[in-house]
Amino acid sequence: MLAFRVIAVCVVASIASLIFTGCGPPAPPDQRGTISLSAEEVLRVSFRTRNYEPIQLANGEELLLRGVTYSSYKNGEWELAGERSSQSTQLVSLNGPPSGDDVVVQEITLESQRLDHLPGVYPLYRGLDGEPGVKDAKWNPGLRTLVRVNDRPIHLVYCTTTTGIKAGKVLDLVDVMPQDNPPNSELTAFPPEMTRVKQLAKDVIDSMPASKRESTLERARALCGYLRNSREFAVSRSAPMREPNIDPLDDFLFEHRRGDSKDFATALTLMLRSQGIPARMVSGYKGGEWNSLGEFYQVRELNAYAWAEVQVADPDPNNAGKKWLILDPTPTMGR
Repeated sequence: MLAFRVIAVCVVASIASLIFTGCGPPAPPDQRGTISLSAEEVLRVSFRTRNYEPIQLANGEELLLRGVTYSSYKNGEWELAGERSSQSTQLVSLNGPPSGDDVVVQEITLESQRLDHLPGVYPLYRGLDGEPGVKDAKWNPGLRTLVRVNDRPIHLVYCTTTTGIKAGKVLDLVDVMPQDNPPNSELTAFPPEMTRVKQLAKDVIDSMPASKRESTLERARALCGYLRNSREFAVSRSAPMREPNIDPLDDFLFEHRRGDSKDFATALTLMLRSQGIPARMVSGYKGGEWNSLGEFYQVRELNAYAWAEVQVADPDPNNAGKKWLILDPTPTMGR
């Protein structure tokens, strides 16, 4: 069995605005207004070993704190995963972390009374044996996110662990949690009327070398690269102009070509689905400022972000499981 390095996340959250966070659905692209540029602190994230040794990410690495996922896109709007499911009120405990070396303990302190969905580095597992574990947070298998289950105390303390960081790097290929394995039909649902989106995705894949077209990983990365690296699209923090008579995604891809991370993540997710590649959109937080005195990352409202996740087979031939491939299609310049 492969050895895992289990990393822990310590989060202190205080949120004053939910204009766009990883803990609530993003507003529809044609109605959202502007993304908050507030410098107000929303999270403090720290990583440490079992021996309380702080862990700092390697240079150039950015945090990616997963909040909630989205399943269905219709008329320019996303619906939260499992929002209509009867499972959305059935809460379960997190599974224990995989066995392995270099286990790192994680404690999370939440200060906001308004925050229901709890962000963190994915995948999430419960605390190690002997640690307090997850006390006031449970996994919602319908919504597929960690949620608070009490009466919103001012200081909510809970523990989780993760295998999403290794040797100071944030992994872009992570395990699928047993409680977070949506059906393929959900991950490939695509509006049939969006023919231009489907044709664009096909054209991008057809331009790939023939030797790479058979790989789901390569096709997914090619579609991501088209949005991120083609220089045909620009990042905008303000609400761009949209044609009112067409779907906002069509407007983004074929007309104005300006948008924020939600627009880029929506485009990639639906381009992937149009080609039968199982994918979903995710919102949360990206980045943060390292505080050397407190040895934590400070995450602000302006770090609110969205990206895409693709479900793929484990590339290790010795493992029969599935992985989430994390893809960020938003160009770096201007984010």
